[in-house]
Amino acid sequence: MSRVAWVVALLAVPGMASADTLVQGAISAATGYTDNALTAPSNSALTSPKSDFFTDLGPSLSLIADQPRLVATFTALGSLRQYFNETQANNRSVKLLGLLNWEIEKQWRLAWDLTGTFGEQGSFEPTGIVGAIPQGGGTYIQLATGGTLYRDFSPSWRGAESVRLTLFDPLEDTLAQPRTVSIEDDVSAQLSFARDAAALTLGVVVSHFTATTVNPLPTTQNEIVNLQASWLHELSLFWGILGAAGGGFVLADGQVTAAPTGRVALTFHRELTDFEVALAEVLATDSLVGLTNVRTDATVRLAMQVTDTITLRVLAGAAHDEAVASDIAIDSIRFETGANWKLRENFELDLSQAFIYQRSEETTGLVPDLHRNTITLALRAYLPDHRPPSFAYGQQNLRVRQSEEWDQTEAQRQK
Repeated sequence: MSRVAWVVALLAVPGMASADTLVQGAISAATGYTDNALTAPSNSALTSPKSDFFTDLGPSLSLIADQPRLVATFTALGSLRQYFNETQANNRSVKLLGLLNWEIEKQWRLAWDLTGTFGEQGSFEPTGIVGAIPQGGGTYIQLATGGTLYRDFSPSWRGAESVRLTLFDPLEDTLAQPRTVSIEDDVSAQLSFARDAAALTLGVVVSHFTATTVNPLPTTQNEIVNLQASWLHELSLFWGILGAAGGGFVLADGQVTAAPTGRVALTFHRELTDFEVALAEVLATDSLVGLTNVRTDATVRLAMQVTDTITLRVLAGAAHDEAVASDIAIDSIRFETGANWKLRENFELDLSQAFIYQRSEETTGLVPDLHRNTITLALRAYLPDHRPPSFAYGQQNLRVRQSEEWDQTEAQRQK
């Protein structure tokens, strides 16, 4: 897809003054307990996991623009975690978030996201990650941004190009993590039928790792090229199955490693329930660890609104990572549960639990054996009342007869 199209799309964003805008403040206060405050190795003679209680404070301010064909949010978020005894594990960070989903015209759509973080971490928080967790922490800057531009050539054919930049910079050379810059470009052709959709995607990722003072890994650059075909079939109005198969290769340290890639997923989506079970093998670059891996993972996710005010969620996953051009292999298991209780329109109570177990076959200490279990109780307040955007952000999945989405949105707008 032409780079000119990207430039035109970015320059043509309509003014926010014409959108229905909302400035929303929020604050979260939490307390919790963990059995491994420093994410310390469980197989080291020098350190051992130490349990502790902690408190969290997280203020945020969001600007939300919401209209039928454009939804955008920009959020500034602060985070402070204080431990009662293990104060060297204290974390504090400032994060900037940007999310945009814009239907430019009948044939064009743009999805974009931005996450920028400046943090002083006693330990890296493993919440939400299925994969390797590094040891220790420090002061760092992390940036991840990307966008996808979609073009509907006909009621059945869609083209898409995705570009993503990931940056991790340890501002202190005492960090074991390398400086990482990763650039990704995916080009996809999608074909939709009555209840099926297919896609062919070519992806290229270039990652550069720069050594720091204590980083045991040398400066290196990895290139990933992957070609994958996907097929989505709607089993019913609520059930769907996705299959993908392909292959790729990684060029690292003068060595070429080839690996099959693929994914199988069964999904269920209804007004009050989201469910997915998936098995995948991917080529992935981990910016925190500074490795490119062949990863095999299995995940189960469930979110269910059981009453008008209570939502339950569960995530379970297991992953096996084999680092390219090295003998490092990492196995990890994750289990998370949570319950959200909407006390009022602008108050909610959230109880969560997160467990991770990791076993590593490497000797540098960069990715240690560890386990961690954390329980958190949080109270969140919104001012004014919490109002979610009118439709979801992010990259659009394969769609069945996607051009009909525009016709429905346009009809609603004209009403």
